[in-house]
Formats: sequence, C-alpha cells, structure tokens
Amino acid sequence: MKKSKAKAKEYMSLHKDQEKKYAEPLLPQLEYAFPQLDLQPQAAPAPNAVSGGIEAAGSPEDEPSENGFFGQVIETAAQPFCSAYPDGRLKAHNQAFLNLIGYTADELNAKRWSDLIPAEWSERDAALLNELRRMDRPVFCETEYIRKDGTRVPVEAFIHRVFAGDGRDFYYCWFVRDITERKRVEHELQNANQDLSNYVGELEQRNRETELFSEMVSLLQACVTVDEVQSVIGRLVRELFSTDSGSIYLFNAERTTYEPVAFWGPNKAVEQGIAARECWSLRLGKMYLVDSNLPGVLCTHVKPPLQTASLCIPLMAQGETLGLLHLVFSQDWLALPRDARERQKRHKQQLAIAVAENIALSLANFKLRDTLYIQSIHDYLTGLYNRRYMAELLEKELHRMARKKLPAGIIIIDIDRFKSFNDRFGHEAGDVVLREFSLFLRKNIREEDFACRYGGDEFVIILPETSLENARQRAEQLRTGVKHLNLRFREHVLDTVTLSLGVAVYPNHGMSAESLLRTADAALYRAKAEGRDRVISI
Repeated sequence: MKKSKAKAKEYMSLHKDQEKKYAEPLLPQLEYAFPQLDLQPQAAPAPNAVSGGIEAAGSPEDEPSENGFFGQVIETAAQPFCSAYPDGRLKAHNQAFLNLIGYTADELNAKRWSDLIPAEWSERDAALLNELRRMDRPVFCETEYIRKDGTRVPVEAFIHRVFAGDGRDFYYCWFVRDITERKRVEHELQNANQDLSNYVGELEQRNRETELFSEMVSLLQACVTVDEVQSVIGRLVRELFSTDSGSIYLFNAERTTYEPVAFWGPNKAVEQGIAARECWSLRLGKMYLVDSNLPGVLCTHVKPPLQTASLCIPLMAQGETLGLLHLVFSQDWLALPRDARERQKRHKQQLAIAVAENIALSLANFKLRDTLYIQSIHDYLTGLYNRRYMAELLEKELHRMARKKLPAGIIIIDIDRFKSFNDRFGHEAGDVVLREFSLFLRKNIREEDFACRYGGDEFVIILPETSLENARQRAEQLRTGVKHLNLRFREHVLDTVTLSLGVAVYPNHGMSAESLLRTADAALYRAKAEGRDRVISI
C-alpha cells in the first residue's frame, strides 16, 4: 500500500502538465474507492529528485493510457468500475464490475449502459447525467443494476465526467459499491421499526379496549330495563369492534327466534331474526369460526361469499342461550401479514368471548332480577298482583287520576261459600276454583285495569278513569259472567260460582286508597249480608 501511494505521488509530480487534466478528475473516484490513499496532487519535485519513475506512462505528448498506472490500479481494484461514452457504448470496466453483474468481458462489451439499468431507474439516471454535464461536478446516487441472470443488485454509484485529449470529447466513469448487505440490514431495521410501531399501535388499541370493556361491564350492572341493556351493548360493543361488521341478537321467547338489537358495518344483520338452526354456534352451544383461508361450513345467516372471517359466539349463562354475537372481520384484517393476521384473529376471539360472557351474565342477572321482582309483586297461586303491590298500584293510580281530574273505581270481590269447596273436596279443589276464577278475571277486564288478590277468596279490581255507574256495570258483568264457568276437580263437577261485590269510586267515596278500600269493603259485607250474589255500592 505504501509503495502504491508513493508511485501515485511520483506519477503526479513527473507528469504534472499533461497528466493533471486527466488524473485530477479521477481523484474523487479513487478516494471514494481507496479512502486509505492520499492521492491529492503534490508540488513538482526538484530536478533529479525522483529516480526510477514510471517512465512507461509515456511522454507528455501522449494521452494517458488506460493501461498505465491508473489503469492498473483500477483494473486490480476490488471496487467495481465502469466507463461509457455519452451515447451509451461501454468504454472500459474492471474485473470487479464483471463479478458484480455476472457477465464476461466479451458479453459486457456487446451491451449498452441502458441494458444494465432497470426501466424504472432509466429516467432518473438520465437526469443525473444531465446534472453532471450542467454542473460539471461528480454526482452520487443509489440505484440498481441488472445482472446477467436477471436479478438486481443494489449499488451506490459515484459518477464523474472525464475529458479526452482534445478537451471536447468525454466519457462517464462509475465507481460502484455493492450495498446488498446494507440494504438487507436497512430492510430488517425497517421491518423491526414497523413491528415496533405495530406493537405500540396494538398496545394503544388494547388499552382503549380495556377502558371500553370496563365501561360496558359497569353500565350493564347498573341497567334496570332490557331497553337499557340493549342500548349499552349496542353502543359499546360497536366501539369495541368498530373496524369490523357485527350484530347482536337476543332471544325472543314469543317468536322463538333471535332478534337483532344492534348491528354495524357493511354486513348488516338479518332483519327478520334468525332461528337456532341457522347458526352453528347456537346449535353447538359454543364459538364457531369460519376463515376464508380455511375450509368450513358457513352459517346460513351469513351472506356468501365470505371474503374474510365470520365469528359467531352464543350468549350463554346458566345453561341457557340468551342471544348471539356475530362478527365479520374487515378487509384491513385480510391485508395483514399472515403472522399479524393470526395474532389479531386470536385476540378478536378472546375479546369477543369475554364480551359475550359479560353480556350473557348481565342478561341472566337482569332476567333473574326481573323474575324475582315479578314474583315479589304477584300471587304465586293465581298469578294476579298481590295485596302489597295492589296498595302501591292504587296509590299511583289515584295520584294520576288527581292530576288528570278523572274518577277511578275499585271493586272488592268475594267468592260466595268458598269454604264449601274446601270442605267437600279438599284444599286442592279450592285452589282450582281460585286459579280458574283468576283466569276469568284476566280475560274479562280491560287492558288498563288491574286484577289483584286481596287475600283468601277476596279480590280487588282497580278501574282507572271509571265512573260509579260504569264501575257498577263492570261489577255486574263479572257477577253474571262467572256463572258460566264449568269447574271440574278430578271426576267431580263443582258447584256454580257466585260472587258478592262491593263498589267504591274516587273521589265520590274518598280521596285516599285507604278510604276507598274501606268503603268498598263495607259495600261487600252489605252484599253478603243481603243474601250474596249481588253488587252493592254505598
């Protein structure tokens, strides 16, 4: 290396006038290729200062030969080098360049420079050469060359223009460095950075999902009506799976179908509801997933063709299926790399299962709470409102009638000689009479009326917006209608049921529930005292 450096300096000194105009333009490329050499021009040495110089380089009148000293340096260099005329014909190249692109010297000599450049890079390279001619200074770029086998090699190139002996003609020189390894590392770093960015994004999404999930659980626990439950799950589940399409169905006991209560995204729910037989998850009682990349039987409620994935999860609690959560993954999920797609699919499954479990648990708790409440206000034998709730209802209706300045009637009913049913056939027969009579009452009152069991064989009917005359008419209809009941207990035909009824009306007979009940009760006892099977109002 020291010997090469000394020869380069000696060469520059001995041929200053002639060689300078040819050698100096090459110095930037040589320094780029051989940064360890100091090839800056030196001052001419004193006469006879150099002995044994490179005389073979030629006289000052000769144009420097490519086979001279610099030619030998370039030819033997490990740095790829190539030169070409402005029209694209190749002028010279070294073995390192041949090794880089895989051609032999003869094969490469038959090529033009444009044959080595990918089409998408040609316009950019032409612009670089124009800039080089205009600015008359070297240019640096990253590009790709096409190898003999058709593959591409990424390189960085240092390009210079070198003039011939007449100073008019010139050619381009490329000093090239293979950056395949650097590009590989850059690509790995980019991938790692993208993975990190994706991870941060996923982490932020998980935090957001955790917040929404906690909010959903808290709100579901505070709901007191089914409408509130539907509103909560409709809003928050939509936000949890905002990038996907989804639907939530709840079981409708009257229609024995699952009715949609919330849906979002382009894949809309089946508006008329679905039957259990139309969904594999409802039939199997567990999660059911169909991925477009994997074979699977599609649920009939999912519209084909399935382009992404369909996920169905039954809303189950205490062995009862209360509804269905259905998701169709977005197209963004399909565009993810395979590993990311599988990771997100697993996460969506876990999140959907947790959401479904909490919705089902909340629905079950609400259903239990509703059942307990219904039981607490109804008589277990007859199914009518019980005495405690009757008092609450009567107070509410009287306040409502007071605001509207309308009357309200009540009827207290007693089944005549009810004790005889128990005495002759036992208490089971008495229960039959009470149940059948309660059914008769429900069928023969208005929708806005309230039938209640007052205790034993006594009943109360609350009649909102009813005058005294109308209340008496309703009582009389009940008295005559009950006689048409045909009651049987086992093989026995029971006696015809008759009623004694006492009627009172707000505000005629009192302004409070207590006073109305007291007046109606007095009328009832008067009806019983006068021979039963009659209607009395005081």
